[in-house]
Amino acid sequence: MINVYCSTENDFNNNGIGSLKDTIKCEVTEELNGEYTIDFEYPKSGKYAQYIDNDMIIKVNAGTETKQLFRIKNCNENLQTIVAKPQHITYDLVDNALDDVFPQKLNGMAALDWILSHTQYEHKFKGFSDIEEQASARYIRKNPIQAIIGDIENSFVNIWGGELERDNFTIKMLQNRGENRGYKIKYRKNVTGIQFMKDDSNVITRLRPMGYDGIILPEKYIDSPIINNYPHPKIGQIEYSDIKLKQNEDDEEGYETIEQCYEELRRRANEEFTKNNIDKPKINIKVDFVDLSKATLYEQYKFLSRVKLGDTVTVILENYQLELRVIKTVYDALAERYIKLELGDFKENYITNTQKNIQNIVKQENNNASRSVLETAKKNATDLIKNATNRIYSNTTTKRTI
Repeated sequence: MINVYCSTENDFNNNGIGSLKDTIKCEVTEELNGEYTIDFEYPKSGKYAQYIDNDMIIKVNAGTETKQLFRIKNCNENLQTIVAKPQHITYDLVDNALDDVFPQKLNGMAALDWILSHTQYEHKFKGFSDIEEQASARYIRKNPIQAIIGDIENSFVNIWGGELERDNFTIKMLQNRGENRGYKIKYRKNVTGIQFMKDDSNVITRLRPMGYDGIILPEKYIDSPIINNYPHPKIGQIEYSDIKLKQNEDDEEGYETIEQCYEELRRRANEEFTKNNIDKPKINIKVDFVDLSKATLYEQYKFLSRVKLGDTVTVILENYQLELRVIKTVYDALAERYIKLELGDFKENYITNTQKNIQNIVKQENNNASRSVLETAKKNATDLIKNATNRIYSNTTTKRTI
């Protein structure tokens, strides 16, 4: 049941103005750390058509434990229907402002509370986070949504990390959203209702790790455990500018011996294979349940209708397997079921790793370069952030050359 409320309503424990039983379309799209909107369509001849207007609020079953509130936006009419794009109620924060807010050395919970409690005017939204890492950030003339998940250098998600979960007026930034329910899906070609996309253009199976000031391993390369799964080695390089040798006793950062640098380079390189999967192709899977229901293999994939946003699904390829996240869902509020899913690499991973690498670069330059060189480093860092956001589904580390 979909209910409509006045734009200024504060009590949603009732049916509001009325129930929109004659709604034509109500598909809720949610993306990890991204959009949360509805494709909505209502007949002009409907009982409550006069109330389907910008800023009115609807309460919808969005596939979550509690019904969610959405504010109607982009309302348009044609000859027979009213079409709109309601946005989750949390987008009300876009209209608020952070004039000059500076959370310092706070964990995720305290930082999120600081952001939400220092807006230009009061609101109903509350925050929660289980992120223990302490950090600092400053927001000048930004809105709270920009500060939390915006495409800016110092957004919460770029500094503290985390995955956004919205529950009406509660905003959660969690270390991880979803869970691994043990589901597995086998890579198959031409399965009706499932579109597999495999990209191996950035695969590296023989890695040359490099530390600060050109430090390289005596053996030069670290090989992937599955290097022989490919017709020939795929060589690439990743630079770790924070792995450096102390030049004198006064240096606060760096390793005491070159052997310690080598060991850390080896450890980081092996993690690129075991954690970041740089030796495996990028897989993106789109599931259309309407088409899938017509497939002969439907029973094998029926479990996908039970996964939630953020859940992990194991994908089995020819000689190895990958763990993919559910990064986007489309829920039909009328039929009360998911109609589309997208699985792939969560984009936040890449942006976060890029940001941390950028911070190391700028810090290194600050300690070793003149002010003019530092400004150049900062400009390069900004360019890296822009490039990172353009590579939505990549989670590899920056400064890779092949």
